Amino acid sequence: MHPFVHAASNPDRPAIIMAGSGATMSYGELEARSNQVAQLLRSLGLNRGDTISILMVNTLDYLAICWGAQRAGLVFVAMSTKLTGEEAAYIVTDSGTKVLFASASLAETARVAGADLPETHRLALGGAIPGFTPVS
Repeated sequence: MHPFVHAASNPDRPAIIMAGSGATMSYGELEARSNQVAQLLRSLGLNRGDTISILMVNTLDYLAICWGAQRAGLVFVAMSTKLTGEEAAYIVTDSGTKVLFASASLAETARVAGADLPETHRLALGGAIPGFTPVS
């Protein structure tokens, strides 16, 4: 069942619970955040069927990005955090990625992976990555 169904009936119910920290995101928050992501991606000029890549550690925002891409009609590529920069760059190029979301803790891999994308299409979460636009 799509999260927006739960957001409509139980907006305060936890949708995501991080095992390590216990941090949560409610269905209402997931709905709002995924809408923000979809609007951001549309504002960057992405169209239905375009591809984004996600090079992130597990965070509350990971699934919000996935649902935001789905909401905007986009394809998302989930990339392993164990990739080298060159491996990640190959995936970005081969998939036709238009936007790369990356965790600051993976800055070096992300820098190499996103080298051919415009800075506005390289988005950093959880801290700064030189040459990336921060997203909060």
